[in-house]
Amino acid sequence: MRSWVGRDGHKLGDAFNIEVADDLEQRGIKARANIRPGALAKTKNVPSLGDIDVVVWRPGGKTLWLVEAKDLSLSRTVAEVADRIRDFSPGERAPGKMTKLQRHLNRVAFMRQHTGATFANVGLPDHAHMRGAVVFSAPQPMMFAPPSASDSHCYLVGTLAVAIDQDDDD
Repeated sequence: MRSWVGRDGHKLGDAFNIEVADDLEQRGIKARANIRPGALAKTKNVPSLGDIDVVVWRPGGKTLWLVEAKDLSLSRTVAEVADRIRDFSPGERAPGKMTKLQRHLNRVAFMRQHTGATFANVGLPDHAHMRGAVVFSAPQPMMFAPPSASDSHCYLVGTLAVAIDQDDDD
C-alpha cells in the first residue's frame, strides 16, 4: 500500500512540475520539468541527487533558476501539512536523513560546479548565474519567514515569474 501511495504521489508531483513549467512558458519564460542534473550539466559523474523539478531561464537573460516545486494541496490533514513544513525547514529530519530542502540545496551546489556546460546547454552566457528556489501550489507558513539559505526563497508560480523578470532587469 505504501509503495502504491508513493508512486501515486510521485506521478502527481511530476504533473505539478509540468504545470509549473507550462505556466512559466505561457509567460514567455523557458522552463523544462523533471530534468536529471547530469543531463543538464552534460556529465555522467553524478551523485544520487534526484531530478531538478523545474529548470527555468529567460532567453537572453542572465540567470538559470533551479526550482523545487511542491504541490502541498496533496496534504489532507494537519499532521500531513506539519510533515511537509518540516521537510522544507532547515536541518535534518532525522539523524542522517536530509530534508527535501537540503536535497534541493545539494542539487544546486552540484550544478554550480558545472556552470559552463549547463549555461551552454540552455544558451545562457558564461557570466550568467544560478539561483535555487522553492515553488508551492498554495501559500505556506515558510513563505513568510526569512529563507534558511540563499537558494531556498519560497514563491508561488506567479511570484516566481515576477522574481525572474526583476532578476533579469537588474
